[in-house]
Amino acid sequence: DNEPEWARARAWCLRVRPETKDLCVGMEDGSVLQRARYGRKQPRPAAYKLSKGRGPVEVGVGRGVTDVAFSAFPVHVPEEGTLLVLAGRHDGSVSLYAAGRSAPLVTWGAFAEGAVLKVLWSKSRPAVFFVLDSGSRLHFFNLLQDTNGPVHVESVKEHQIVDVDALDAVPLGKGQRSTLVVGFASGHVQVHVLQSKFADPVS
Repeated sequence: DNEPEWARARAWCLRVRPETKDLCVGMEDGSVLQRARYGRKQPRPAAYKLSKGRGPVEVGVGRGVTDVAFSAFPVHVPEEGTLLVLAGRHDGSVSLYAAGRSAPLVTWGAFAEGAVLKVLWSKSRPAVFFVLDSGSRLHFFNLLQDTNGPVHVESVKEHQIVDVDALDAVPLGKGQRSTLVVGFASGHVQVHVLQSKFADPVS
């Protein structure tokens, strides 16, 4: 009975923070736990929560964290750290966190067609990230253009997308381009060149 609340929830995904090598564990209750890989000093915050001031969330209502992604670009969020973190959930929502803050800066919902399968940041444009949902739709977010939701959606109905990854500086033609690599349930893989508005760095 003295077991902490988080210990009774199941882990849904595991990621390693690239700059600290700490572990981030996406939980069934919608939170993301942070734990140190080495030593006794634990990172702060101990958990990224669903929303500021919300109490314990009932387990098993579809809020489980399905993926976590860390921006490779430092940003300035006063007193909250310089890294941005994304958490995608089974209910189709995505939350954006500053690294030093447990409550989300913003949460987007009601845009995905089913569960969020993957969230990933652009490798070349800091304000851009991508969300893959279980309805085989790929959502493009650009925070400098619109903070209310995705600015573009690609839908593939004839083939089920199962994974996607972003690559930077891929040699194509006479130069290097930013691309999205899309994997399908059939085993096929496609490489898509990103438009400049989703790929070119901005000052």
